[in-house]
Amino acid sequence: NGILGFTSLLKEPGLTGAEQQSYIDIIQKSGDRMLNTVNDIIEISKIETGQVSIVQSSVNINSLLRSIQSLFLHNATNKNNKLLLNLSLHDNLCVFETDEIKLNQILANLVSNAIKFTDNGEIEMGYYVKDSHIEFYVKDTGIGIAQENHQTIFERFRQVDMSESRNYGGTGLGLAISKAFVELLGGKILVDSEVGVGSTFRFTLPIISVQQVVENVEVDEQESYNFSNYTILVAEDEDANYVYLSELLAETGATILRANDGAMAVEQVRMNPNIDLILMDIKMPVMNGLEATTVIKNMRSEIPIVALTAYAMSGDKEKCIAAGCNGYISKPLFGDELLREVKFYLVK
Repeated sequence: NGILGFTSLLKEPGLTGAEQQSYIDIIQKSGDRMLNTVNDIIEISKIETGQVSIVQSSVNINSLLRSIQSLFLHNATNKNNKLLLNLSLHDNLCVFETDEIKLNQILANLVSNAIKFTDNGEIEMGYYVKDSHIEFYVKDTGIGIAQENHQTIFERFRQVDMSESRNYGGTGLGLAISKAFVELLGGKILVDSEVGVGSTFRFTLPIISVQQVVENVEVDEQESYNFSNYTILVAEDEDANYVYLSELLAETGATILRANDGAMAVEQVRMNPNIDLILMDIKMPVMNGLEATTVIKNMRSEIPIVALTAYAMSGDKEKCIAAGCNGYISKPLFGDELLREVKFYLVK
């Protein structure tokens, strides 16, 4: 309703600039909510049908938590909340094996809930290492949960307040997904909460291995993108997606070519030796992006290919890399993320 209704209102003549911006903000927020809802429904469907697999990798816990803090800091500040971190280990000693995507989603769900149900308070996330496992927690000073509802909240499509007049939106799937993921990773999740005082969600994961890693991170104060000497092939069948990508790349000065399907992408590479990088949509007609990537890599293995796909199934990234893709970005695409990825492969 927010997307379609306010898109229709944008067509009305005589709108002021402030009204247009207000409508656009509502459309964007509604789109974000719809995307989250669709992702949750897909995720819970995969869980129920046993289609979720674990993909282990080395994860720097401190970096992951800082990333989540950065992601949610704006939302927390808008509700006059402080979003705090408690990092128990030094950056060099906090790497262990787990499924990074699932761990990120568990923590993001818990932090998002904490912000939703807290005003003018504090949310703290952190972890402790205990014997053979690591315990994560998200603590808030929000409205709290009555004792009789401590188990109910982990059920699918259930929230504490299910009345027609409830004050908080959502599908009631976030905690169910988090619980399923924690258990898939070999851990347990529980809540300690009191109405009017706040809630603390804790979950444990087994420590498979801890490594000592020294990272040297160079951060550019302001990214600049000049790709005027490069040719980028965009393999994308959807016109709206292609226009969006071409607009993002236009100011970089890059020469942009388009292929409407995987077969056309292969032909473009065969006919044009000047192509420096390919942005490859995965779901395309005639020949999909994975098939096209395999053919192109057999022709010209040196061309970097960045896969562009909607995150729907666990293991998508691994399938793209196995097919020969050098990088992977999930939709919806955001300008800085895409341009940083392009720069990484083009500018050496």
